[in-house]
Amino acid sequence: MLRFTFIIAFLCTSVYLSQGQYTLTQALQDASTKNSTATLIDLARQEADLKYSIASHKNLPQLNLVAQSTYQSETSGIDLSFPGVTIPRLSKDQYKAQLDISQNIYDGGAISALKDNARLEGELNAINAVADMDKIKERVILLYFGILEVDKRLENLQLVKDDLNGIEKRLTAAVQNGISLKSELNNIKVEQINVATQENELSTIRKTLTSQLEVWTHHSLAPSDKLEIPSTTLIDESFNKQLPALAMFGIQKKQISLAQRLDEIARRPKIGAFAQLGYGKPGLNFLKNEFAPYYLVGVRAQWNISSFYDQSHQNKLNALYQSKLQVKEDLVYQQLNTQAIQMQNDIAKLEDTKDMDSEIILLRKQIKETGAVQLENGAITSADYLLKLNDYKESILKLELNQILARKTQYLLKHLKGY
Repeated sequence: MLRFTFIIAFLCTSVYLSQGQYTLTQALQDASTKNSTATLIDLARQEADLKYSIASHKNLPQLNLVAQSTYQSETSGIDLSFPGVTIPRLSKDQYKAQLDISQNIYDGGAISALKDNARLEGELNAINAVADMDKIKERVILLYFGILEVDKRLENLQLVKDDLNGIEKRLTAAVQNGISLKSELNNIKVEQINVATQENELSTIRKTLTSQLEVWTHHSLAPSDKLEIPSTTLIDESFNKQLPALAMFGIQKKQISLAQRLDEIARRPKIGAFAQLGYGKPGLNFLKNEFAPYYLVGVRAQWNISSFYDQSHQNKLNALYQSKLQVKEDLVYQQLNTQAIQMQNDIAKLEDTKDMDSEIILLRKQIKETGAVQLENGAITSADYLLKLNDYKESILKLELNQILARKTQYLLKHLKGY
């Protein structure tokens, strides 16, 4: 007896394990980690780090090697002659190899601004990739709940099939006993065929939705796998500041502030050291027509005074950019709040009708059961009974689909707010 019980338990466990459960949390996690868009986010950050390093290298000495060989039609010389003195003329062929070295001493903060710009570009690219990822997640939510809706419709059809099969057996006996007409039985059989057709159509739709979900999540689903209906989720009242639609404005504000810094930097003097190390013919002494090494060192200062001409206009322009950006941000907040309010109202409406829908189901069930007895006794036609059966089926389906719709709207609202 103990061995028999163990075998039964093992078989039940095997059947349970063969029907895998896949949750919305798993689907969203798979979409986030296995999709190529996740790679774009990482690449955007790597790109920002590399640009930052490149900008940092501008603080190092800048080296430039130049080599040239020329032949010219005329050269400099002094056409005078003195007894015992020969003044040579430079050769028409001349050569030079020179290393130019420059070192930034004070740039007014230009290199620092370049590094900050590299960071901002990286953040902007990463946020764009996150926005693309959010679109994929929204699609996954819609597909997931679409499959749940199809499953509920299939379950509802199974209930109808069970009812039709039961009434078919009772009508068959009634026809044999001469209580009911065969045409009434045929109407039931026609409805059974219609239900089977609907079942095939829904199975095809489920297969299509499942294939699309597999594409976005990179997770294979077996036909026996069941999607779990998500539990009610808590939704924060505020929007997540890291939501791409909102975080984008934060970065754009930083970019405007950086543009103001660059304007100020352009009005500051620049100081740098430089050196030239070379070997050529001639060297620095152009009167010596021979190869010679040479060097030159110095300090250079630059100040673009004309940059002050447009200072006031540029400040007004940056202020205008800030104002425009603030208006756009307010509009986005307004649109998001409008969508959130609509979703919250939809959820409340669906929750409010749940009790009434449950009561209607009980009444429809009683009407349907009474109709079955009446049909069996020939008091009503099969068409009348099918109307009662369809009303019962639709009342159950309405309640179950409304519950799924409420959950879907909750998760879409949570996604809208960036959580």
